[in-house]
Amino acid sequence: MDVAAHRSTTSRAPRAWLACLLLIAAGAWTGVGAQTADSGLLVLHADGALFFNNNEYTGSHVSGYTLPGFVLRPMVEWRLAPRFRLQGGASWLHYWGNDGFPKRRHSEVMPAAGDTTYSYHIAPWLQARADVTPWLSVVLGSLVNPDGHRLPMPLYEQERLYAVDPEAGVQLLVNHRYVQVDAWVDWIDFIWVESRRQESFNAGLTLLPTLPFGGGRWEASVPVYAIVHHDGGERLADSSATHKSRYNLAAGLSLGCSIDSLRLKAEALALRYSRTGPTPQPLVYDEWGCLRSAPGEPKEGWGAFASLKAAYRNASADISYWTSERFVPLLGNYHFSNTSMTIDDLTFDRIGVIALRAQYIWHFGPCAMAVRGAYYHYMPTTGDRKDYWKCSFPAEDMFSFGIFMWFRPTVTLIK
Repeated sequence: MDVAAHRSTTSRAPRAWLACLLLIAAGAWTGVGAQTADSGLLVLHADGALFFNNNEYTGSHVSGYTLPGFVLRPMVEWRLAPRFRLQGGASWLHYWGNDGFPKRRHSEVMPAAGDTTYSYHIAPWLQARADVTPWLSVVLGSLVNPDGHRLPMPLYEQERLYAVDPEAGVQLLVNHRYVQVDAWVDWIDFIWVESRRQESFNAGLTLLPTLPFGGGRWEASVPVYAIVHHDGGERLADSSATHKSRYNLAAGLSLGCSIDSLRLKAEALALRYSRTGPTPQPLVYDEWGCLRSAPGEPKEGWGAFASLKAAYRNASADISYWTSERFVPLLGNYHFSNTSMTIDDLTFDRIGVIALRAQYIWHFGPCAMAVRGAYYHYMPTTGDRKDYWKCSFPAEDMFSFGIFMWFRPTVTLIK
């Protein structure tokens, strides 16, 4: 973000903060109800989440970090027509003990060290949704994303649901008995003509053709997923900047079963990573076998993912296995990358990761609380790093745990 943009953002922050407080005060004065958005023409929401997630990650793959904070999204929903609604408000993200946010891009979970400008980070929330048919909706503005676009773990890190700014752009939603679609564009960096930086956006697709059978107890699907990250723009001040696109693609099979309160799902996926741009130069070793050239970002790579999920009432768990070569997850879980998140110039050869996750949720009317835990086991592997001989890495074990609370009081202002 340039200086002018930074000044405009910081000058708006107190106003947005005041708007948040006024909306909350209006909700407290009216009284908290249990009505849904469908019950009124004008409805006040106060979506919120408090989180404390501790990632005990060590070693050369992923750095450990803790996320303590909250997200508060007070908003007013106005049903202008039976199939058209407008939501307006603000999204306030805050980390306890934090004294600033990065100058650019609030799309990453962890800000860059030392690159901070202001303490309160409040983003506008404005969403227009048109339900064209009972199963087809078009969204402009703040996107609908309560579950990570139903993307698998290698393609979407669930921390993004509460630890970064809400996505905004355009979205197409299909919710049909035989097919579900979530196609979206999240615009990250908007630029002017002669900008010193490139425009940037993410795009994604979740396509779930579904076939229920066995009286609706069984469900088979052929999921297709895609993530695209693009850096581009025209008439940039920096004429040396090149357009770059990177892709994560996945397809596979899934089978689900419901037995009373027990739900089971097995899924197997094949994944591919690719990018545009020049092919990286071959690695250069000296006469003793020491690497003298820095490993660059791979041109293409692959991954394979298999998972088994189980849910019973308020409890859920899943176990998965991942293996890949030269794979870079654009928005996915850091544990599934062949590029080290800890050491800049370290890339791994084939990796294998076993992940086990579990969650239990308590419901309290419009509120909920959950405890979560995750365990990751890395298989022994090898890797390359500049000025080192071939590196060997033993098996490693990492874990994370957290507690989360959500609330969504709803007040009908006008019926």
